[in-house]
Amino acid sequence: TRRQLRADEVNNAFFAWQLTRESEQRDEVAQARWPELYRDSADFAALKRVAGSACLEYLRLVYGAELSSAEAEQLELSIWASVTLPWGDLEANARSGMGLAFHDHPLALLSGVFYAQPGGPMVGDRTPTVFTDPRGLPP
Repeated sequence: TRRQLRADEVNNAFFAWQLTRESEQRDEVAQARWPELYRDSADFAALKRVAGSACLEYLRLVYGAELSSAEAEQLELSIWASVTLPWGDLEANARSGMGLAFHDHPLALLSGVFYAQPGGPMVGDRTPTVFTDPRGLPP
């Protein structure tokens, strides 16, 4: 008999299946995995441009990092899709195992999240996100 997968197991498998780095997504052979997204989607291409620009602007505003074009070209955006249930449905989340446990992105210069659908109209209905610095607070 086959057991039913928990939602977090499905989400983790979905993540592992995706091409997350831009260099992977540009590879013509690899694009065959999900051509509608990696090759054909103007919306996904625009989202990557906006996310990349937002990251560079954040670095400039917060850290005063003025990167040359050559330096900016060396940076690589990692981007992927994830499906989570709205936080407001606590019982369904508990039953499904949905949610992402605390995790980090080693070697990432910065991390962020974009919600295509943040959940319900009330803040309490939306999927919560907590960003922390594993190094702790500055002295």
